Amino acid sequence: MTKRLGSSPAGTGGLGRLSRLEYRFVAFCLISTVVTFAFNLVIMRATSGNKDLHSQQFPLPRAAGGSNIASHRNIASDADSAINPNKLFQELGYGHHHGQVQVQTGHQVKVQNTKPESSLSSPSSPYTYLWIIGAIHEDRPSYKGFIWDVLVSVNVLKKAGSTADFWLYVRFSPDSKLSTMTKEESRLLDHLGIKIKYLPKIQHESFSQMVYDKFLSLNMTDYKRVMFLDADTIPLMNLDYYFHLSDPTNEAVPTVLKPNFIVATRAEPCNAGMFIVEPSDHIYKKYRETVRIQRENSKNIPRHFDTRIGWGHGFIGTDDEWEAINKRGKHWNFYAAHSDQGLLYYVARYLYKDVSIAIGGKVQSWKNVPGQPNPEKDSEVKDLLKNHMPKERIAFMYKCDKLLGGGADSFFTWTCNPPYDTYAHFTGSHKPWQGKLPGGWNKMPSEPRIKNIYGPTEFWFRELNELNEKLHIGLDLKNWNSKYLDAMKGSPLGYMAMYSDQEKAVDYV
Repeated sequence: MTKRLGSSPAGTGGLGRLSRLEYRFVAFCLISTVVTFAFNLVIMRATSGNKDLHSQQFPLPRAAGGSNIASHRNIASDADSAINPNKLFQELGYGHHHGQVQVQTGHQVKVQNTKPESSLSSPSSPYTYLWIIGAIHEDRPSYKGFIWDVLVSVNVLKKAGSTADFWLYVRFSPDSKLSTMTKEESRLLDHLGIKIKYLPKIQHESFSQMVYDKFLSLNMTDYKRVMFLDADTIPLMNLDYYFHLSDPTNEAVPTVLKPNFIVATRAEPCNAGMFIVEPSDHIYKKYRETVRIQRENSKNIPRHFDTRIGWGHGFIGTDDEWEAINKRGKHWNFYAAHSDQGLLYYVARYLYKDVSIAIGGKVQSWKNVPGQPNPEKDSEVKDLLKNHMPKERIAFMYKCDKLLGGGADSFFTWTCNPPYDTYAHFTGSHKPWQGKLPGGWNKMPSEPRIKNIYGPTEFWFRELNELNEKLHIGLDLKNWNSKYLDAMKGSPLGYMAMYSDQEKAVDYV
């Protein structure tokens, strides 16, 4: 009886006696396996390329003119009438992923507590920019617009010559299954040198809670200055010059700003969309104590906020007051006084006591006087920043480019001064990614200075398209309205801090 292949006699440990034909068959199988393995190895090496920049998992067909406008892997055709936004973003590398590691290498650092640590990553600059994004969830893709905004902002700053560091603090929704950014998001952030810090999940997330995360900037003590920017802003020039103007050790420019810098608007003495602080462990502890005391004293009053003393300073019965561009007051009743804007004003003016405040076309500076409870006005100078800012702006808003000719919108004339015209703030629902793609967004104006109110929005999309092509993101910007608009409408946590969320929000400070 002929033995079947592979049926070895007991104790032989081999193939046993095989016919010549069977030996030839075994040899053929072995040779085929070796050749197949070698061929696959060659293919893998040939297609690996630059893994950090051009991941071969996301190839993009190039359209006429060399633009990567087609979505990769044919994720959706132009004729598709039924688009699943979540599936679409999963195809872009943004979808569900499992088995996330708790600590990742590179620029990413996993942190288990809310207090920043000075040893997160060695700084390469004495200055850093900081953005914060919350409510990240794999099934609610609208947060991605804020990620894109950070990518665009850093790209703009780098091209304009910034030498600062860049940090992004992120917090996932409590019901999210994720613990780190997706591989695709991490690839993009890492390529631009953006360092990531993961904040722990919390039980009650809200807009009110998220804005407290801004004050983690106070404790980034590895840096001399930290500029916080909302993740719905875009720089319109290199903003490093604010760092330089506030740093006495920078001999290239005069020191005309205090170490801390805040910005007033028409009716508020402070807008928390952009500010600069000199990190201090001492001030950070005083800030937390301020919030604790305010919470204890306001538990049993309406809205959990006393507009007479605010965060700990009463104006009534004194010659002190807060000042905005078109308004002054002695009550903490301006917009978001109970939230980040009131708290930032209190921290800068009454804890640091060493701050410059931009108010329209002038800059007020305040100094600490030993023995006095309140700071003293040190100076008030008109057009102070105009004399030191970079000459070229990338885009204008509110027709500020026509100001000299009298054509600017008079209601917004105050925005035609620095710092207001050095960055764009897409407040409320006016964020580029939450609206339709503007017509002509991919065409530069014939005269670069002439821009309308949509100038920064068009500029935002042009910059996103540049990154899309450069980093092979795979966005189909040509069909933005039909493919992404529905998924990107709205913000995960809304647009304002609600009084009703205040009590739970301060639990996480």
